[in-house]
Amino acid sequence: MAVPALDPACSCDAISQSVYGVVEDDEVLVRVLTDKHYRGTKIHNSAFRLTDIMSEGVSLVRLGMVDVVEFQAVADNIRQAGGASSVRGAMALQAKLLRELKWDNGDRQLCVFDDPVINDPDLRDNPAHCMAVSPVTIQPEDAQEVRDHLLTIFSEARYLSDLWQTAHT
Repeated sequence: MAVPALDPACSCDAISQSVYGVVEDDEVLVRVLTDKHYRGTKIHNSAFRLTDIMSEGVSLVRLGMVDVVEFQAVADNIRQAGGASSVRGAMALQAKLLRELKWDNGDRQLCVFDDPVINDPDLRDNPAHCMAVSPVTIQPEDAQEVRDHLLTIFSEARYLSDLWQTAHT
């Protein structure tokens, strides 16, 4: 699915594109991290690019919808597509935490929607893919504020297998 048209009400949240249905608030969503997302041992801002927040969408995996082997394969495909040399881990949170991010006027900062990757020539099929993106046009300084929130609300980076195991116990 392409990034939906700008919609402050985030109606895209209610559209199901995959066999898994809409992204539920209690679902665990994961951001895969590669060596390109680190500076030394510290997660760099590049883990959440401003253009992704503003218009392209932050790519996430619905952790409860994949087994550990598929999760590892998806992470490796993300590494390859991004030209990185290694997967360093992932960060997780519940979808509702993304949906609860609000501007001072009460509007949501991010929509979270089902966005399966199917038949993409550059990526393996991933029906458990979803996206988070700003529902309205925002300026780079606003996207920086959203990025700061994301770096705060996502869990600490963990190994993929540890993260998957914790989510499935």
